[in-house]
Amino acid sequence: MMINLDTGVCISVRDSCLFYNLNQENCRRLVAGGSLQSFYILVSSCEKRKENMRRLRQSIQPQTSAACVYKETDYFKNLIHMPPPAQHPRRRHVEISSTEQKPKDLEGILEITESLSVKDNDWLSCLDDLHQTFPRLKDVAVERCQRMNQTFSTAWYGEDNVASELLSIRAGHLSQLTTIFYIYSQHEKYFAALKHLYVYNCGNLKSIFTERLLLPNLETLIITYCGKLQTVFDKSSMKPDDIENKLQNLRKIRFEELPQMRHIYDCDKHRVGPLHAPQWKTLYFRGCWSLCRLPFLEGPRDQEVCVDGEVSQCKKIKMQMKAEELFHYKFKSPPHVASKKSINNRIFLK
Repeated sequence: MMINLDTGVCISVRDSCLFYNLNQENCRRLVAGGSLQSFYILVSSCEKRKENMRRLRQSIQPQTSAACVYKETDYFKNLIHMPPPAQHPRRRHVEISSTEQKPKDLEGILEITESLSVKDNDWLSCLDDLHQTFPRLKDVAVERCQRMNQTFSTAWYGEDNVASELLSIRAGHLSQLTTIFYIYSQHEKYFAALKHLYVYNCGNLKSIFTERLLLPNLETLIITYCGKLQTVFDKSSMKPDDIENKLQNLRKIRFEELPQMRHIYDCDKHRVGPLHAPQWKTLYFRGCWSLCRLPFLEGPRDQEVCVDGEVSQCKKIKMQMKAEELFHYKFKSPPHVASKKSINNRIFLK
């Protein structure tokens, strides 16, 4: 089915073989010639299920008890928590949803795609199964792909421009996911433009970065409800003389319900270098009961990092870190709670 729109073309297909003749070279030439400037492609074999999902969402009323609505399906039970920011499709968008077979013949289209959404797919173990480099990709969202164990991997090829224009990644409800990035060798162009990373409800996720990865433009890091996550920046396989990590534009970190996470970045100064994040402003965490240390920061800074967490957890962190390691952190004071005596005095005065 093809529908002409004022802004471009919308195509809905069940078999992606339709794009067999659109190889990478042809797509690049078409874009250079002024064609394929805007399109929305949906590859799906389960439109009826999508319609049922839409109706179910509309049937949920604010006054309905959450217990009776969410207890039936695993998919909806986590929607009561803070949802991640929605993806806004760009000019050239591709959505792959619940296909009955592995998508193929999409290499040419994905060569020029700017935003990609993959949902309810049981065939993909990694996005590299679709395309290797994604040179034009700016936004990607991956949800409910039960076989996916990593989103991006450079283990099987030596390209030097893997997703070099990618700005945001949103990954959620991936039960087999163990890491977001698996980088076999370091290159300065790998995800060099990445600004925002949102990860949520990935029960088997153990780390975000398994190897050294330069993220000079990363600004926001939000990770929620990943019960087995142990660390964010995994440095266990790095050499002592090649460990400096620079996050020049990092501004905001938010963690929720990560009970096994012990540290964000290995803080032992004798084993790894300090974390360079001069623009880091806020660290918010809730339910991170194993967190015992914060990254050791070094270098000039305009302001301290504001730490907002449970009072008991903040006390635990302060006890296990030295004063010099806490120099660049400012722990947010707990909200003032009025005493019973002051409340009685106010009532009496009134």
